[in-house]
Amino acid sequence: MKACWLLAALTACLPVRRPSVDLEPGVSLTGYRVFDVGPVVDESGWPFPYPIGDSLRTRLVDRLREHGLVVATRDSTGAPVLRIESRLTYFRGSSAVGLRFGGGIGSSRCRLTSVLHDGATGRRLGEIRAAEDDELAPFTVLMTCARMVGDEVFRRVRGR
Repeated sequence: MKACWLLAALTACLPVRRPSVDLEPGVSLTGYRVFDVGPVVDESGWPFPYPIGDSLRTRLVDRLREHGLVVATRDSTGAPVLRIESRLTYFRGSSAVGLRFGGGIGSSRCRLTSVLHDGATGRRLGEIRAAEDDELAPFTVLMTCARMVGDEVFRRVRGR
């Protein structure tokens, strides 16, 4: 029982993994109120049995909405629109056959890059790069990358 509490305490101290963000000089996302999420392009080369970009886009849209953000292609009130264009640049799935460390399913890894543009001018504002490498199920790792991008957009819009 003591070991469980110690493990929980140590886990709570681990740093939260956040994506890397590169914004152009002087750019702030705090004025954006509407978010236009484009299709996610799969550049990974992984032989997914279905269009994974659709699932990643859906997760990103859902995460933005969970934060109370408006997702649309334009706003009738004239509010600034932030366009998010993403691509899955790398994926490696775990192997259910190649067990390691006494029963784990192996490690899955993804990299998702999202480029941010001003919706009115098309100006490139910056880039968010999310990466995850974990022993989670492959689909969970992919959805974690999309969630990380949505969370970082929210942090930047709120000025955090």
